[in-house]
Amino acid sequence: MDNNTLRCYALTLDPLHIGAGGQRLARVDRPIMREPGTGLPKLPASSIAGACRSHAIYALPDEAERQAAKDCATKRDENDPGKPAKDRGNCGGCAICQTFGFVSPDKGRQAGQIRFFDGRLVAFPVRSMAGPVWVTTASLLREAGGMISRETDVDRLLVNFALPGNPEEAKKLNLGWLYCDAETDEQLALPEIPGLPPELGQRLVLAPEWLFAEIVNNNLEVRTSAGVDFATGAARPGGLFTYEAIPRTALFTFEVIIDSHRCATDEEAAKAREIVTKGFDLFATLGMGGMSTRGFGRVKIVVAEPTPSFTEESP
Repeated sequence: MDNNTLRCYALTLDPLHIGAGGQRLARVDRPIMREPGTGLPKLPASSIAGACRSHAIYALPDEAERQAAKDCATKRDENDPGKPAKDRGNCGGCAICQTFGFVSPDKGRQAGQIRFFDGRLVAFPVRSMAGPVWVTTASLLREAGGMISRETDVDRLLVNFALPGNPEEAKKLNLGWLYCDAETDEQLALPEIPGLPPELGQRLVLAPEWLFAEIVNNNLEVRTSAGVDFATGAARPGGLFTYEAIPRTALFTFEVIIDSHRCATDEEAAKAREIVTKGFDLFATLGMGGMSTRGFGRVKIVVAEPTPSFTEESP
């Protein structure tokens, strides 16, 4: 990992719904986004970037810059302020446009100085007879920078905490409706991530790769809502729908790259990094994804490593 790459971790503070788009033929009406190869939930890079751009406006320290960015994002029709302007586009000159890119009717288009990548699941919360645990796999834990002393068997779990039951008997652990053999491996560990609850790393379960997607998809939240007929105050006929959500305390990891070759100076690159990281700070308040009026969406994002230096030559 070079010094222009930021390793980020995202912990869901609320249920999180990033929809796959419209209603689909699935077990619920509105499923969440998944990786096509594994079927695991993901945080799309476009969702992370869009929310970060929106939040970063409010984190700009200079009031004039902040107002310019707000005006850029909310340009209205001069004759009808209730409608967006017909030539609506980015201004191309504010700090947000320079960092995240822009499409302007006057200045054309320009790619941003930042590249975002999809968030991949690291650890997923599941209820068990031993209390709440966080399930992961060897490949995901290695990618996130964690520690693994040995691989798990195809039909066995590894845990880093004491299992309940008689010490002389073979141990088992349930993950929802699954009931599996389990062994203790105290060396199993997440990387040290400042700002995240320590309990998450103290109750890890290493599951076989083939089983992990089944565990995750059987322990997603599924909620039901109904459209309301405001004339009667009752549920609207045909308005019932179901939707999935990633539960709170799920842990993801993703990378952000600062394209230094798109920055004129080291100071410009450093400012782009500052804008992005301060935008990340507001995810814990303003959130991301859909169903935000139903208490969804808050995410805590920690930028763990490395501390970038913008002195290398651009590629």
